Amino acid sequence: MTYIVGTVGAFSNADVFVAAQDTIKRVAGDLGATSVRASRTIMGGEAQGSVQVAFECDTLDQAMAVGSGMVKSDEIRDMMAAAGASVVRRSLMMSLARRGEMTGTYSSGIMLKSDPLSPEKADADMDGYWANISQGANGMQTAAVIATGANPIGTHYVVTFTDSVDQLMAASAKNFADSTTIANMAATGTVVVGRVLNEVLF
Repeated sequence: MTYIVGTVGAFSNADVFVAAQDTIKRVAGDLGATSVRASRTIMGGEAQGSVQVAFECDTLDQAMAVGSGMVKSDEIRDMMAAAGASVVRRSLMMSLARRGEMTGTYSSGIMLKSDPLSPEKADADMDGYWANISQGANGMQTAAVIATGANPIGTHYVVTFTDSVDQLMAASAKNFADSTTIANMAATGTVVVGRVLNEVLF
C-alpha cells in the first residue's frame, strides 16, 4: 500500500517546470517520495492547462513531509517563481491497486464516487478491468481519496497511461460495457464524476 500526494498547479511557463524535473525528483526523494509523475491537462473543461503532479510515498508521514517540504525548498521556490507557478490544490490519496507501467505519451484521469473499497476488493476487481484496459493502455492505478478539502473530486481516482488516446478510449468503452464491470459498479455504488485527458510531462 502506498500513498499519493496529488498537487495541481498553474504555470505561466511549464517548460521551466519540465526542465527542472531532476531537481524536483531529487528534492521530493529526499523528503520520502519514491516516484514523481507530472502531466498537463489538455482536455478537462476549466482544468485545461493545469499541471498535475503525483508524488508517491510509502507512508502517510512521508506524504505529509513531501506536501509540506516541497514548498519550503529554496530550489523549488526559485523554480516556481521562474515558471510563474502557484499551487491550486493538494490532495492525499491511498493507492488501492495497480497494473502495468505508469508511462506513456498521454494519461487519463477518471474521477469516481463510490462506496468504500478495501484494497483487497479493489485489487481483485482490477484483474477484470485490466484485461480490458490493457488493450489500449500501458498502466492503470486506482486510488481512494483521503483528504481533498471541501470541493472533492470524488471518492476515488483512476489514472491510465497510454501512447494512443484512440486505443485507450476503445478499451475504456469495452470495459464500461463489460457485464462484470457493470455488476461491480452497481454493487459498490460507483458513478463516474468526470474525466480529464493529459499529456505526460515526465
